[in-house]
Amino acid sequence: MRITNSMMSNRMMLNINRNMRLLDTLQMQWSTGKQIQFPSDNPILASRALNFRTAVAQNQQHQRNVDQAESWMEMTESGFTEVTRILTRINELVVSGDAVENVGGMQAIATQIASYLDQLGLAMNASYTGRYLFSGFRTDQPGTILRDDPNLRFEDITQHFTSRNVENIHAIQRFEVGAEPVITEASVLKLPFTHIENVRVSVNGGAQIAATPRSIDDVDAYRPGPGEIFYIVETGEIVLGSNFASADTFDVQYDKEGFNRGDLNPIVYFTVTDPSTTPPRTFSMEGQHIEYEFGIGTRFPINSLAKDVVSAHLVADLRSFVSTVLGAEVSERSDIMARLAADPDNADKTQAELSQMADAQIAREEQMIMTALQSKFSNMIEIVQNHTSAVSRHQTDLGARMSRLDLVRDRLERDEMSLERVLSQNEDADLVEVAMRLSNAEAIYQASLMAGINMVQLSLANFL
Repeated sequence: MRITNSMMSNRMMLNINRNMRLLDTLQMQWSTGKQIQFPSDNPILASRALNFRTAVAQNQQHQRNVDQAESWMEMTESGFTEVTRILTRINELVVSGDAVENVGGMQAIATQIASYLDQLGLAMNASYTGRYLFSGFRTDQPGTILRDDPNLRFEDITQHFTSRNVENIHAIQRFEVGAEPVITEASVLKLPFTHIENVRVSVNGGAQIAATPRSIDDVDAYRPGPGEIFYIVETGEIVLGSNFASADTFDVQYDKEGFNRGDLNPIVYFTVTDPSTTPPRTFSMEGQHIEYEFGIGTRFPINSLAKDVVSAHLVADLRSFVSTVLGAEVSERSDIMARLAADPDNADKTQAELSQMADAQIAREEQMIMTALQSKFSNMIEIVQNHTSAVSRHQTDLGARMSRLDLVRDRLERDEMSLERVLSQNEDADLVEVAMRLSNAEAIYQASLMAGINMVQLSLANFL
């Protein structure tokens, strides 16, 4: 076959271009540090690189989730710490009540406890980046009402009680000014609200029983008959008839209109219906745990609910305690004297005799009220300790989740190192090898150019 100059020129250009392509490929590997620049360079390698990069991106997102979850849980732990500190102080105050020998001293303790109760409400309004920590999915809802709202209404507020929530109390009532108080024993459930409506109680899962509203001034307010349930409007106490006091469970439903600053937010604490929406919307706190994903198949909640930190039972117990102690007052001497003087039976009594009778009544009242309040303080010690233990259990659960989060962080960091190493092995170029090949390719390219120049310099005169 005859070889022409044109054939030689074309083959020379083909070889030079092939050498240039190799040189360009090696120069790109040297400048970028990567084996391939386009998927078409090596589809298998490119596919593996995409998988590895996806795994690295997922790992980095999971690490960001860990950072966010850790910040949220640290703020939550601060809330738990504050609540525990407040309950510890309340417990100290209640215990100190045993050493108090007058009603005024007990009321001073109750006043301090009332201020700590307000602080518990503020603790439930803790927030992180504008989201309330203890409100479940409803991070726009505070744990307690932020301002007085007389028009705010909720219906079918539902609370669950057990036999452990039934308290045997000594109710203190005074029916007339200057008269001796009446102490009545009763078994009660305590609600966190007063002045509620349409109270219904289901005992041991049975049919609902309508609770009869009673004023604390009613003589029979704390004396329901068998099969009866009373609701004390001013105190929020549900007084159980004798045949209900030993029941195992109680489900209470009621409506309430008008809330004060610091009241529990029903949306955050209970199953409740909001009649202001169309149609009325029912809210529930069941399943309100915010879960983050920290890996395939690795999910767990990062939040704690208000009802597990400062429970409605805790608030009701403290408010009832404060209300009872502050409301228990010994009659004024002037009121007693006026009542004694108005009694026809004392018409023949001298002023000195009336004064002695007044002194005796004051002493009796003081003793009666002290006995009732001491019983209240004694019961409250156990109640506060039980609530403190419950808070500690939930705080321990939070601590366990935080410890688990530390383990997850360590695993993700190790996984990231492994993935980065595998990714590098898959797509990074061996620069030492690339440098050697680049040097050879440059020499070959220069040689091909020189050969081409020598061939081009030949002319027809050389052949002649």
